[in-house]
Order: sequence, then structure tokens, then C-alpha cells
Amino acid sequence: MPFRKTVFVLLLLAVSGFSVADADEKELSPRVLQKLHAKIDADVNGKVSLDELMTFFQDTRKSSIAKDLKYMIAELDSDKDGKISLNEVRQSDGADGDDESKKAWEERKFKAADGNGDGLLDESELGGFYVAEGNDKVLELSAQQTLDEKDSDKDGFLSFDELNANIPKEDQRPEEFELVDKDGNGKIDLKELLVWESGQFYAHANIEKFMRLADTNGDQHVTVEELQAAHGKGENHAKKHFEQMAEHNEL
Repeated sequence: MPFRKTVFVLLLLAVSGFSVADADEKELSPRVLQKLHAKIDADVNGKVSLDELMTFFQDTRKSSIAKDLKYMIAELDSDKDGKISLNEVRQSDGADGDDESKKAWEERKFKAADGNGDGLLDESELGGFYVAEGNDKVLELSAQQTLDEKDSDKDGFLSFDELNANIPKEDQRPEEFELVDKDGNGKIDLKELLVWESGQFYAHANIEKFMRLADTNGDQHVTVEELQAAHGKGENHAKKHFEQMAEHNEL
């Protein structure tokens, strides 16, 4: 398989939250759901809040991305030192030409992903460079870049028209904008844009819907019994996310 295609497949699997080794879904038993609930329950009070569930979901995805992208090291690492330099990145993606704006952007993103500042990306840092949600600094940088480029009236927000500037009308998705616009004010701020840039607004929306579905007593928390009861329901669109969290944590 050509290098560029290999990279694309690995990234697609990572962004989807699947392991490269096993992309098959599996049915979760009540026992596995009980173990998963215990892992998500950070304050160990026997109940899971939306914040706990969302934090665990994001942490699992970041870990999964880092794990899956380690397979790229062997193909990118031309000098075989176990780390990736900016030049090696540019050689692999064709950004070593005369496009100065692209080179400047890649350098900014590379520095943001380079957590220890040694000028190289190791396995734990490489995922953040290629998948913005794998590194908070890269994600914030990407969101700020989008805001700066698209905020035509310079009010610090993006309207639907600004976000979709230069995008054909048939490709515009108002429903996606509504999912990201949490406060419903018709504009997206930088915090909301982080969700858009991560590509996880559908996952976030599905998890929030699951919490409303499972929280039968309305206390804003989900017990293990509520999790088990709601998981198999047809209207639970977050089912695959629980399966991915369980798989990654080897439950």
C-alpha cells in the first residue's frame, strides 16, 4: 500500500476511535458495562455525570490516537532515530516545496505538538500533529486559525455564513452548526469551535442524548443500572462510543 494511502487509513481508523488491530464492534455484557461505569466514575460516588463521561471519552480517544499512530513512525522516520523531525514530515506530505504559508502553518503546528520542545516528535506527540484533538495545544491553534481566517466582521465569533464561506450551499450543514452552537445565540465562539475542529460534535451530541435517555430519575447522573438499561435501547446512538471505550480499556 502506498505511503500516503497507509497514512490515510491509519488516520481514518484513529479519528473513528477504532483500534488498528481490531475495528469490529462487540456487544457489551452487563458485567463489562459495570466495569466501564466504574472506570468512568472518577469521584467514585457510584454515579456518572455528563462531565465524567465526556472526560473519559476524550481521554480514551486521545490514548487510542497515540496508540494507533505509532505505526506511522516506521514509515516517517527516515533516519531511524525513533522520532520525527519537521523535515521528515514535509518530505512525507509534499510540503517541502515553495508554499511558504503551508510551511509556516506546519511549523507552528509542529511546535505546538512538540511537548518537550526538543524539535522532534515521539510516539506520544505525533498523534497530536496529525489529529488535532490528540493535543490540546494543536486543537486550540487550529481553532484560533479558523476563527482568524473566517471571522470577517472581527467580532470574535463565527456566524453560520462566516463558517461556511466558500463552501457550496449543497455542502453546508445547518444541523451541524446548531449542534456546535451550544448557547443557541447563532454564533460560534472559540470554545464551541474547539468541538467543531475536533470533528467530534456528533459524538458529543450522541453522548448528551444518551445521558438524557439513561437518566430516568432526572438527577443529572447515571447509575450502573441505568447505564445497563439504556445501552441496548434502539434510540441509544452512543452505543458504538461505549463499545470503543470498553475495547480500548480492554474490558
